[in-house]
Amino acid sequence: MKQRFLHYIYRVAYYSGLIALCYFTNRHKRRVLTYHNIIPDELLDDSLHLRTSHSSSAFDAQLEIISKRWPDSERQLDPDGSGCLITFDDGYCNQARIAAPILEKWNRYAIFFLTTDLIANGNLLWPDRLLFWVSYVPFGRYRLAKMEFDLTADEQRPTFWSQIWRQIIQNQNSIKPIADAMEISYPFEALQIDPKLHELRFFPLSATELSNLQDAGHLLGGHSYGHGILARLDDQTVKEDFTRCLQLSEDMFNCSYYSYPFGGSDEVSRREQNLCRMSGFTRSFLNVDQVPSKLQADHYGIPRTTLSNTTNRFILEAELSGFKELLKKWAGKN
Repeated sequence: MKQRFLHYIYRVAYYSGLIALCYFTNRHKRRVLTYHNIIPDELLDDSLHLRTSHSSSAFDAQLEIISKRWPDSERQLDPDGSGCLITFDDGYCNQARIAAPILEKWNRYAIFFLTTDLIANGNLLWPDRLLFWVSYVPFGRYRLAKMEFDLTADEQRPTFWSQIWRQIIQNQNSIKPIADAMEISYPFEALQIDPKLHELRFFPLSATELSNLQDAGHLLGGHSYGHGILARLDDQTVKEDFTRCLQLSEDMFNCSYYSYPFGGSDEVSRREQNLCRMSGFTRSFLNVDQVPSKLQADHYGIPRTTLSNTTNRFILEAELSGFKELLKKWAGKN
């Protein structure tokens, strides 16, 4: 009911000119968008590991609006100007095979932030590996590193994952014991998934695909070496992660930009901002739409927004124009 009411408000705002006014008011504000995976519509479902993904039709609809609202292609990759900057995190092959052709269709460019251990060594990002298991493990009772869970319905999988995530947040050293317990409880190779979806979702960008992205005019930057929760790691480990990420930069990157893993207020502190600055990166991006008060709002704390996975024009216009943000602020004051 609440969503229907909001959609009605967005529709009224669009036809009444309020959204156009928001676009005008925010005309000098930079929009920075975050994407992770772009999956063909026929393969995208409600699986837990796809919660941060967008369908190919939604991405296409979003780029159509973006291209009409911000037609200037020359400033698309300028992180300091006005307009709309498109970014991708992680480095899975769907970004080249599905997203890149849609970007080309609309004459748009993007920054692809790469996790270098995934690209260089083919090691699946640990959160995706764990999410893969929780998404497809059969119903049953499981014991994982002192955690017990009785999985009897798909609706319980998010709760199962939340329990695992809380354990990891408390102790990042628990990642390997949890993964080992998963393998013993039900082997990863036995999990059932559509082969095409498995490849698009979990295979890294190849060297050829990286080269093609650069040749097409896109930028490639850093997204850490091992995708750790940096704020939960000690100083030396964080420094080493930045160093290992940069060691591969000459072979992979063509810009000095960085995106923090996870990128929220619980995963990034001022220490990471300062270490990123010292490492040699010139810009770094968060994964929240407002800079938390505990962080520095500068070149090393650039906020990003994730659009809804929808083709609904009124929702997208409300999000891109800033009307949705304005509505939330207004509601919070009343």
